Amino acid sequence: MSHTFKIYFINFAKLLVLLVVIFALPYFIQISVWKINKALADQTPSSFSGYAWSDNIGWVSLSGFNYGLSFDTNKKLSGYAWSDNIGWITANESELDDCPSNPCRAKIQNGQLTGWLKALAGGTSQSGGWDGWISLSGQGYGVTQNGSALSGYALGGDVVGWLDFSYASAPVT
Repeated sequence: MSHTFKIYFINFAKLLVLLVVIFALPYFIQISVWKINKALADQTPSSFSGYAWSDNIGWVSLSGFNYGLSFDTNKKLSGYAWSDNIGWITANESELDDCPSNPCRAKIQNGQLTGWLKALAGGTSQSGGWDGWISLSGQGYGVTQNGSALSGYALGGDVVGWLDFSYASAPVT
């Protein structure tokens, strides 16, 4: 084997290794990232996005930095929404005890949100008798999900009034 041929052969082998690294390695990295993202998605509840609107209290943010409403694989809602005028609104089952009527637990059932939310400022000595309860459905009203879009109204009594969910969305259940 001539010296020139050995140099060409070594350079060709280096080039081949480099091409394998350039083209094969990203494929395996992409597969790994996909598997990690899928595992995280399987563990993470599905989050709501957007806002609900009330003529009485203004905008209610359904998600933000370090907070948000979400639902788990059983379609049970949890987490917090935020209103600049009434503060935190909870969907956590542990904070929905003693709701006005059963079922208390907020959830998505057959495309309809059922149960209750509660403004944590309600029912306190400073709330002036307002209890803070927000009904997600009732006789002649309710919040529904069609695809990712939410529509309809929840009812929060005299303080909150009608809460319009048409500016919000949730992942398809």
